[in-house]
Amino acid sequence: MLWLAPVRAVQACSCAEQGFDEARQRASAIFEGQVKAIEAEGGRLQVRFWVVRSFKGASDELLTLGTATDAAACGYSFQVGQSYLVYAEPGEGGLEASRCTRTRPMAEAGDDLDALGMGATPVDPGRGHGAKPLIESEKDDKQPPAQGGCASCSALGANVGLPGTAWGLLPLGLITWRRLRRRSWRAAQTGPRK
Repeated sequence: MLWLAPVRAVQACSCAEQGFDEARQRASAIFEGQVKAIEAEGGRLQVRFWVVRSFKGASDELLTLGTATDAAACGYSFQVGQSYLVYAEPGEGGLEASRCTRTRPMAEAGDDLDALGMGATPVDPGRGHGAKPLIESEKDDKQPPAQGGCASCSALGANVGLPGTAWGLLPLGLITWRRLRRRSWRAAQTGPRK
């Protein structure tokens, strides 16, 4: 006996990928970005990017856009940690990307990158990746020095009774002393130069 399963209508994504000129014109933002996080929200996916460089409309270091949850609805299947050249268009809740746009992994974006040029790196000097803006009144000069770099030289010097600068110059002094000693040894072995 043969059992037949009920047939359900399956809607598939049906769109032709845009050409470069059309995609550039339609996009509100074009950027190279690395996926930081993907979260499901209201039947859609919210994809958060670190923006590496912007070619159009992406002026912040962090950018979130939406896409459908599956490929049948033309959703783009982004992967956390991967880098993409994203063509984002305006949508219902902000920027969106789909399989119908020219979005692609960076490894496949060579021709587009040649046409787009260098782009610009979005940098806000007042904040790091997603940090609150640095406000002058929030600075505290009484903070302990950070570990590493010159601050650790100063801290180490204070512990041993030497100024931090002396610890910074110590390697240079040792190198100079070693070279002078080597020269005097060679001179003693070979005699004076003529």
